Amino acid sequence: MTIENELWPERISRTAAAGLPVIALGARLSARSARSWARFAPGLLRHMLTRLSWVSAQDESSARRLIDAGLPPGRLGPRVVLKSRLTAAAPPPAPFATPPRARCLLAASTHEGEDAVILDGFARSRDRFDLLILAPRHPQRGAMIAGLAAARGFDTRRRSEGHDPGPGTAVYVADTLGEMPLWYGLCGAAFIGGSLVEKGGHTPFEPIAQDCALLHGPSTYNFAEVFAALDAAGAALPVTDARSFAAALARLSPEEQARISAAAHRALPPSGDEAQLIAAVHRLTA
Repeated sequence: MTIENELWPERISRTAAAGLPVIALGARLSARSARSWARFAPGLLRHMLTRLSWVSAQDESSARRLIDAGLPPGRLGPRVVLKSRLTAAAPPPAPFATPPRARCLLAASTHEGEDAVILDGFARSRDRFDLLILAPRHPQRGAMIAGLAAARGFDTRRRSEGHDPGPGTAVYVADTLGEMPLWYGLCGAAFIGGSLVEKGGHTPFEPIAQDCALLHGPSTYNFAEVFAALDAAGAALPVTDARSFAAALARLSPEEQARISAAAHRALPPSGDEAQLIAAVHRLTA
């Protein structure tokens, strides 16, 4: 069984050759990935897709691209968005004192090219937010991010060095792994990393489950339908640069954070028919 875009040709081919069913759940094929496959290895993609026993695509666009790339139409099942069923567990207790949740901002899973924009937008919004928790996608970038923050005059601490934020700390670099539920729980607003650069954006489901108000950049192809629904419902704030980021932050009063969070829960697309998915899995693996 594969999840989302974990489509590995050799693994899938070997599994199918052994007579085992290969099921892809939440399968995703972005326009960018489809172009890359078409340019470099269209035959390999077609071969791999014909080895899949059953596929539930994450969104309608992915379903269409998978069929166009060679997936037999009869093997395409109903779409089920598993992550939309996520419910929030109680976040871990805070290991240190922080400002009130509505005055804490999270930048979640950021990539190179996003941090400076976030820091500059935050600098213009200190009347709204006291603490920025900046959690890079790759923790090894922590020292570089701390340098960017310090160069802007921010009192900066790093999680990986065992330092807790103090009363004057403005930027806390969360350069560790496995602690995102803690950061979502501490922050009333969260920027979705990988969306100001061409990475397609990371999951909106986890911060929504933790009642964060969402901000995101223009690159959202990993969850295109979800972000489109959020934007249409006023349940997320799109930004493009430091100026628009600061303007969005200026809107995020505690009341507006609560409104956006509630709207996001209502705006999420239906998760789909899990019963059909479960029945298909049982049928193929019995």
